[in-house]
Amino acid sequence: MQVWVSITILLVYVAFTFLLGVAISLMSPRTCVLMQCNARSELMKESVDTDTQPCDNFYQFTCGRIASNRSKNRMTVWDEIERKQLIRLATFLSRENRSDDHEMLIVAKRLYKNCVDPSKRIDPEGLQSFLENVVIIGGFPLLPETYTNGKGSISKTEGSAIMHGLETAHFYEVKIVNIYSSLDPIPRFSTPKALTNKFLPSFEKQVKFVSELYKILSENETITDEVRDVIDKTVRFKEKLWSAADSDRQGLKTYSMVDYAGFVYDLEMRYIHISDPITLLLPGQSLTDILISSGFESYIKKLDELVHSTDYKIIKNYSIIEHVIANILFLPKPLRQIYDKYMRNPDDPSIENSANKQIACANILRRKMATVLSSIYIRHYYSPVATYARLYSMIRNIQKIMKPLINSADWMNTNDKDDANINLYHVSVTNPLPDDVLKYFTNKTEFEIQCATFCFANFTLFDDYLVLNAETDYYNIIHLNTTLPWNIYQEYHDVFSTKIYYDYARKSIIIPSGLLRYPSFHSQWPRYLNFGGFGSLLLLELIRALDFAGVNYGSIDLGESLWSSFAKVNYDRKRRCFLDQYNKHLAPLKGANVTNLNTVNEIIQDNTAIAVAYQAYQEYKKSRFFPEANLKDWHAYTVDQLFFINYATYYCTKFDKTYVKGMTDAEVASPSHEYKVVSSLRNYPKFSEIFNCKIGDGMNPADKCSVF
Repeated sequence: MQVWVSITILLVYVAFTFLLGVAISLMSPRTCVLMQCNARSELMKESVDTDTQPCDNFYQFTCGRIASNRSKNRMTVWDEIERKQLIRLATFLSRENRSDDHEMLIVAKRLYKNCVDPSKRIDPEGLQSFLENVVIIGGFPLLPETYTNGKGSISKTEGSAIMHGLETAHFYEVKIVNIYSSLDPIPRFSTPKALTNKFLPSFEKQVKFVSELYKILSENETITDEVRDVIDKTVRFKEKLWSAADSDRQGLKTYSMVDYAGFVYDLEMRYIHISDPITLLLPGQSLTDILISSGFESYIKKLDELVHSTDYKIIKNYSIIEHVIANILFLPKPLRQIYDKYMRNPDDPSIENSANKQIACANILRRKMATVLSSIYIRHYYSPVATYARLYSMIRNIQKIMKPLINSADWMNTNDKDDANINLYHVSVTNPLPDDVLKYFTNKTEFEIQCATFCFANFTLFDDYLVLNAETDYYNIIHLNTTLPWNIYQEYHDVFSTKIYYDYARKSIIIPSGLLRYPSFHSQWPRYLNFGGFGSLLLLELIRALDFAGVNYGSIDLGESLWSSFAKVNYDRKRRCFLDQYNKHLAPLKGANVTNLNTVNEIIQDNTAIAVAYQAYQEYKKSRFFPEANLKDWHAYTVDQLFFINYATYYCTKFDKTYVKGMTDAEVASPSHEYKVVSSLRNYPKFSEIFNCKIGDGMNPADKCSVF
């Protein structure tokens, strides 16, 4: 009997010791061993600059290595997200054809596979198709035998190129977009992407590139003094254009609404007529407003002056050269080689690099066929409902935090609070394709009938590519005033994008499914990564949905206001606090005060989002018995500190906005990424508490602003 008692006591002791060990192990700091945790840890290490103290400047602490070009690969979170999204599309397009593939998908796969491996068709088919199209659009003055137009205009040059499918927007870019405050689609003008790149080859390299291009196209190794002089003038013209676009290279591109007639009148332009593309793209539509990028007004004035002082042949030469650059992946090897040698940024991989080419080719097709490819991808490969179910617990935590904040707001009356709470619980999350668009593309018969007129004769691959460009532009134009979904063939509805936004028409936050994966989200991650990163982005759009930026005071109609007079007056006082802070930041950099309260709407969204995201994370932590796992190599920081570090990495950028003297209010309307992070955290007392920042430190001023 005593033996059995002894054995029982021993077993109880062993079990107790084992359970105690497990409990101690679980309650002790642990390390997340998921592959995605280790990858996220490495990505954060690439950006954090430990030489800067967090309490001095948290942006420089978190993003300093990327901002100062000391990171090994300078890969930001958004670079990695975009790369992952394009890899998904590339994988989709590289699959073998299926018996039920739609013709448009078959064409996309054919273009993609030959773009990735040009040796099969692009190289053997040569330059004949390109040269024929150059002649059709007026020729190349450097090659007199192709040049037929003695006179012309930029509008005609661009318009002709659009009709024949050549990539355009070499002088200015105009797209038709849909925004919440307008029932009709409106034009959006911006400086062309080619001129907003941060890298421009040296004058000598550009001259060498054009010279080699001339030799290849003319099949003549001799360059006369006359031709050399024309080449020099053409490159000088491009450099002047690039210089004219300086203000649009000072940060990420932002847009503002302006009165169309007033804008055109104030510009007093003689040679650039922005009404021409509007007439082409929106025939018969009466416009009151247009969207312009922050630096567009300054750029377009300089462009008008340049056109006035430049021979049209030089302008035409520049246009054809840019056509070559824009279509370089669909042109034969000799042209790709000279581009790689003279025009490529040395920090970028060769365009012949296999992995890089897969992403580049996928991105070309995404720009032209995003909605078509997205709908087919959704139909075949994933269920949107199952994908977005992962977010529901996070959204419930956010709603639980937001409601008491709204109810305690001293600047809102009871009716304002009731309306805000109703909106809070009606906001949903969904995929980028509205039901009517998805139904249209899922209805295979209707889709096939609509696409049957796409004339892919398959003479040469370059011809097919031009037809795709021309036909998608044409069909988007003719659908503008029909019951069919407009902009259906291009990038507005795109599951392969990286953009989260609030769609006022659908009352939903639109989230491309790829953002619910590494490196922005993972269901098995420690939650400080999900709440601090993706959660704060989700909250930005939720706050936009509730209109706590004060733009329309609760209404999606610019002419209507749902907020009470009490709320508007008191809320504007809070906006004034943020504007005063921003002006103090700008004073030594810009030298002038900004007076428009709308300037700080985006800043308020950032400030509110991170504070609510942190409180939502704390609410989640209450449901846990054991502490969350740390990240490898980050045990010097608490999980709360990692929450803020992870948040700030989403704002790291290689090229942040630079404030310079003389910038207009429009040019500073969108704050730099550095200011977004610094403003959001220096106004949040919890941040200073967690990082032990003293009053007077850069990140802990005595005077703070807040909405709630």
